[in-house]
Amino acid sequence: MDFKSHHLDCVAGTIGYMDPEYFSLRQLTTKIDVYSFGVVLLEMLSGYKALHKNENGEQRLIVDFIVPFIAQDQIHRVLDPRVPPPTPVERKGVAHVGSLAVACVSLKGRDRPSMTEIVNNLMRVWVQVIGG
Repeated sequence: MDFKSHHLDCVAGTIGYMDPEYFSLRQLTTKIDVYSFGVVLLEMLSGYKALHKNENGEQRLIVDFIVPFIAQDQIHRVLDPRVPPPTPVERKGVAHVGSLAVACVSLKGRDRPSMTEIVNNLMRVWVQVIGG
């Protein structure tokens, strides 16, 4: 595990991708990138941008909107409607990627997987869905 961190006075980042834990601890760690990657996974699954407007025109973070559905095993309700629904074989893989994304955007960095764990999980999904 890499627990190296650095203190910086000013960090630039894009709203919606920035680790909320960074704002309280003011420490840069490898888990900040894991958080951002989790947001990208949520974007890929749902088709929503990290920061987007809801049906009332109000700004909303993808993490606040999508994670509760995945946590309640309702990922099918937030999948990108522009993409054909997953086949029965793909459903388990999509659910696994959703769970991985939720783990990546955990509020506490120590609860997030490492990038090595993420890669290993994605490889298992690939083998599971593709079969090989």
